[in-house]
Amino acid sequence: MTSISPCISVPVRLYLNGAFYNGTALDSSALLVMGYERAQRAVVEMLSTEGRAGWEHDKVVDPSGLRFSVTGKYPTLIPVSFASKTGEAVVERVRCVIAEFSATYSDVAEVEVDEADIDFFDFGVGVLAIKLSVIPRATLCIGELRALAENLSTALVKPLNELVANAVEEFDNAVKRSLPVTQLHASSWLQDDGYLHQSGSGHTLGRSALARLLWLHRTFILGPQVSTTIEEHVEELLPSLCEHDQSQDLLFVPGLGSSALLMRTTVANSEHGLRGIGGLLTLMDLQWAYIAAAMEIDRTLFRRLNGFRASAGRASAVALERESRSVLELYDRVRLFRASISSIIIDLGGGARRSWDVMARVQSVPEILATIDDKLSALRDACDTLLKEASVKRQRRIALTVDLFAGFSVVASIVAVVAFFFATDVDASTLTRVTVLTLAVLLVLSALLGTRLAFLRERQRL
Repeated sequence: MTSISPCISVPVRLYLNGAFYNGTALDSSALLVMGYERAQRAVVEMLSTEGRAGWEHDKVVDPSGLRFSVTGKYPTLIPVSFASKTGEAVVERVRCVIAEFSATYSDVAEVEVDEADIDFFDFGVGVLAIKLSVIPRATLCIGELRALAENLSTALVKPLNELVANAVEEFDNAVKRSLPVTQLHASSWLQDDGYLHQSGSGHTLGRSALARLLWLHRTFILGPQVSTTIEEHVEELLPSLCEHDQSQDLLFVPGLGSSALLMRTTVANSEHGLRGIGGLLTLMDLQWAYIAAAMEIDRTLFRRLNGFRASAGRASAVALERESRSVLELYDRVRLFRASISSIIIDLGGGARRSWDVMARVQSVPEILATIDDKLSALRDACDTLLKEASVKRQRRIALTVDLFAGFSVVASIVAVVAFFFATDVDASTLTRVTVLTLAVLLVLSALLGTRLAFLRERQRL
C-alpha cells in the first residue's frame, strides 16, 4: 500500500545555484607567488573606485602563513573564490526578476529573496547562488513544492543571465585595468585553440557561450526538526539519481537537478560547522565551478585533439613544436587546477572530503576526470609522435646535406689524386703514385660500404 505524500505548512528554504563561464583567465601560479590577496584587493578597490557596489573577497587570517578565511569560516591556503558580488543591489535585482513570475505560483505560496551573490573563480568560472524562502499560503504538498521549484528555476535562467552578464563585464574590466599582464592569460585557457587553430579563425567547435548560466540547481532546505514522514518522502522532491549522506544532525541527499538538506537538530542550521548547511552549500558552489571547468576542459581537449588530427599532417615542424609546448602548458594548467581544488578540500577537513565525494559520485565527476586524463594522454602522445617523425625527417635532410658535402669532398679528393698521379711536374716515383691512388680507392670504397650498411640498418629498424 502506497503512503500518501505529506504536506508542508511551514516555510521552506530553496537554494538555487548554477555556474557560468566568465572568460577572464588568471594565472593562479603567478598570483600565489606574487601576492594573491594583493591582486584581490586591487581588483575590488578598482570596482569600488568605479562605483560598483557589493564587491568583496576573502581576507587573509594569517599573513605570515598566507591563509585565507573562506567566507569568514574556514582557513585555507588557497582562497575558494577570487572575488564576489553580493549585497542589497544583487538581492533587489533578483527580487525584480522573481516578481515577474509571481503570478504562476502566488495562489499556493509566497517566495521571498533572502540572499544572493555571484562568486568569481580564478580559473575562468563563476557561480550564481540565491537563497529563497517559500512560504505556503496554507499547506503545500511535496509534489507541489517540487513543481513550484522546477518551474521557477527554469523560468529564471534567461532573465538572470542579464544580471550575470553585467557582473562579468564589471569584473572583466576591473581585472584588466588593475592587474599586470603577467598575471593574466591572453585568452581563457578553458577555450584555448592552440597554434594549429588560433582563436578568431572561425574554429568554434565545442566553444561555450560566456556570461550565461549553464544550469540552476535546486536544493530544498527543510527543518530543523523535520518529521520522520517528510524524511521518508524526501526523494519525491528529487527527479533523478541521488545518494544519502546522513549524520545525527543532518540528512543530505545530493541528486541530479535537485538536492535536499533536512536538518534534524538546530546544530545543522549553523553557518560555521563543516557539517552544517552553510559549509555544504559553500562546498556545492565550489563543486559546480569545478564541474563547469572540467566540462569545458574536456571540450577544449577534444577540440584540440580533433584539430590536431585534421591539421597536423600539413603543419610545419616549427608549428608542431609550438603546439607541443602549448599542449604541455595546458597539461600543467589542468594538473594545477585539480591540485588547487584538492588542497582547498583538504584544508576544509575530512567532513568536507566525504561530502564532496558523495556529491561527485552523483554528478559522475570521477568519470569526467577519467575522460580528461584520456584526452590529455592522447593529445600528448599525438604531439610526441609527430614531433619524432619531424625530427627523423630533419635528421634525414641533415644527413643528405652531409652526404652531398661528403660526395663533393670525395670527388675533389679523387680529382686531386688523379692529378697527382698524372702530374709531370711532381718529383715522385711510380711506386709512390700507385700507392697514393690505391689508398684513395680503398677509402672511397670503405665510405660507400659504410653508407650502404647504415642505410640497410635504418630500413630494418623502420
